[in-house]
Amino acid sequence: MEPLRIREAILAGKKAYVLGSQLILPFRCHVYKITLEHETFHRLDQEFVFRNTPRNTVIFFRRGSWRDHVSPNHPHAIFLAADWDVDLTNPQNHILFLVKIYPGREAPLSFPPEDFVYVL
Repeated sequence: MEPLRIREAILAGKKAYVLGSQLILPFRCHVYKITLEHETFHRLDQEFVFRNTPRNTVIFFRRGSWRDHVSPNHPHAIFLAADWDVDLTNPQNHILFLVKIYPGREAPLSFPPEDFVYVL
């Protein structure tokens, strides 16, 4: 069985999984940028540790729990990423998606609304 791609996983209703400082995504990907609350991380290797398994991407947040960096007013982590096996230099392969982090281990994935503004 092939690993899921980002769009496939989101459209299929797959969820991420949060365990304290770990966020497990149900697909393999390369992450370019992460935004939590009002802070955008560009130098990802200073704030996060990434591990890829054959079917997942596991992201460890060095600052502690993912839940400590979102709020009820802004519960989403915003990701700019690409599937693991695509040309990373092609902007058409870059995908913006949201992970809703709230109490509980499961974290729903979604695409941002059409009127969503995100400065790349």
